[in-house]
Amino acid sequence: VNLSLWCTNNHDQFKNKNILEIGAGLGIPSLVLKYLNCSVTATDYHPHALHFAKINQTHNNLHFPYLIESWKELINKKNTYDII
Repeated sequence: VNLSLWCTNNHDQFKNKNILEIGAGLGIPSLVLKYLNCSVTATDYHPHALHFAKINQTHNNLHFPYLIESWKELINKKNTYDII
């Protein structure tokens, strides 16, 4: 919750940035960032995280990529992010 509040209070820092949230769990900070019209991708390694994050996305009508991947898999990808 504190990270979500901080993101809300400092949302200007995220304008025009590609954001990656690692260990997102329920994806609350990512939901807040998406609500603020940011480009965000959430990730977690635990397979149950995606299920609950998708429920949160549907409930809030905010949709963004949510990947079930380890840090090792993310390192090998060519995606670039401005903020991790």
